[in-house]
Amino acid sequence: MAEKMTDIGNFRKTNEDFVDFDITKDYGFYIVCDGIGGHRAGEIASREATELITNYIREFYNRNIAPHILESAIQKANQEIYRMSAENLKLNGMGTTITCALDVGNEVYVAHAGDSSAFLIKDDRIAKLTRDHSLVQELVDTGSLTEEERASHPQKNIITRSLGTHEQVKVDILEVEKSHFDYMILCTDGLSDYVSKEDMLKVHLEEPDKKKFVETMVNLAKERGSQDNISLLIFKGDRK
Repeated sequence: MAEKMTDIGNFRKTNEDFVDFDITKDYGFYIVCDGIGGHRAGEIASREATELITNYIREFYNRNIAPHILESAIQKANQEIYRMSAENLKLNGMGTTITCALDVGNEVYVAHAGDSSAFLIKDDRIAKLTRDHSLVQELVDTGSLTEEERASHPQKNIITRSLGTHEQVKVDILEVEKSHFDYMILCTDGLSDYVSKEDMLKVHLEEPDKKKFVETMVNLAKERGSQDNISLLIFKGDRK
């Protein structure tokens, strides 16, 4: 079971987010990307990353080496987006964040670069699984900034990792056992910067219909003044 939603938001003229899933008999793949770059280039980067990675996994999937397939897919997408950026002046500087999950049975492999996020829900608890690759996160880690100050920091949108902006990208790949979560949420910062994980959990517990859940999340971010595109995906571990 999976539900997704993306919204242009309150202020943007284009939607540079891309969110999708691909569920087969062998695996479930879920992905959220947040593009960067002008002239609609961010929109192209996020869409290309999603399509390239999804297609690569479909072609080369092997459960025995699933995390390596995921890593290879992301590196291939990074190289292609970097090439497109270098060869087309209008696309120069484009890139995208990525947070994705490959469900292979008893384990889920989560790959992450940038400031899109993954959250785990278990019973009445929620936890953020990923760590942002951003300037603000580095300031929090060094103690220069508090968690309370990060939301209003003027440089909160500066990310330190993304696909397509360099020839190589370092990607965090995390392994999560299915027993450790009931649902996983992937989302862009247009949601997570304005809706706390506690609010996500509250709505999740109150709304069993996950299509309505994602709609409520998007509307809540918009009501709170989100200045970005807003995207999220929620899935249950059994892929049904």
